[in-house]
Amino acid sequence: MFQVTYAGATFFTGTDLGKAIIRYARALALKDRADTVHLPGLLEDGSPTTVELLIGPASQLVLLEVESSQPEPPASDSVAELEHRIQLLEAPTAVPMRKGDSEQFPSELEYE
Repeated sequence: MFQVTYAGATFFTGTDLGKAIIRYARALALKDRADTVHLPGLLEDGSPTTVELLIGPASQLVLLEVESSQPEPPASDSVAELEHRIQLLEAPTAVPMRKGDSEQFPSELEYE
């Protein structure tokens, strides 16, 4: 289980989700983007909660692996969603060309 500290607040979440949060934060930072996510977590007293995080390039997330007798909150859907968002960020993107941009690339004839 991970203890997550963000913006002065602390919550607990499962190992898989904790790792996915960090991977998503890194992927967002590499693209200089931000996003809001809603995730399952536990409060310090063990009660379940939903956490809303704004994750971006300046986010200061701290995850600390901790032992706990509490069961990890179910998070497979959240992990899958974060993994999907990571894949979208890492996928190559096409950029439209403006008129005249093609002149900067060699033609097929120049390769013969």
